[in-house]
Amino acid sequence: PEAGLALVSSITGLADRQAFAEALAARWAATSPHAALDACKTFAAGELRASTFAAAIGTWAEKSPAEAATWSATHLAGSARQMAVTRAAEAWARLDPRAAAEWATSQSASPAGMAAIEPVMAYWASTDPESGAKWASGLPPGGFRQSAVNAIITEWADQFPAEAAAWSALQRAKMIKRASR
Repeated sequence: PEAGLALVSSITGLADRQAFAEALAARWAATSPHAALDACKTFAAGELRASTFAAAIGTWAEKSPAEAATWSATHLAGSARQMAVTRAAEAWARLDPRAAAEWATSQSASPAGMAAIEPVMAYWASTDPESGAKWASGLPPGGFRQSAVNAIITEWADQFPAEAAAWSALQRAKMIKRASR
């Protein structure tokens, strides 16, 4: 990996450099995630650094999603954090959407939680939309809950619009009933 890292700067085309660096970071992270992340730090701030972090985190999250997500949330900032947390959340959701959603909820006051909840709920909607929607609707009112519900309903409606509409109508009826009490 170190030899590959040395080659990155010699690749003249930006798209080619980025594709090579992302593949290198992802492959390196499969065996040594922290070394891969340290290598990502050597790139100048910007798209290349952010995308290589995301590639490394995505691979790490396939084996250790909680660690990868937490590392991203605590060690990165800005677009690099957004991209890495999103990648970790996507990988984690494929393993256990409820656990990924609960982690996002624990981070709901931070940008990391908001970055994580949308891809988690979108995946959950593709596998068990009713369960995901029920979980999301049980969150406390606010922007985080709204993001979770919107993500699941958007994906659910794309795949099964009649079911999503029926669930949404039922939720609206429940809200109206509670408000009238």
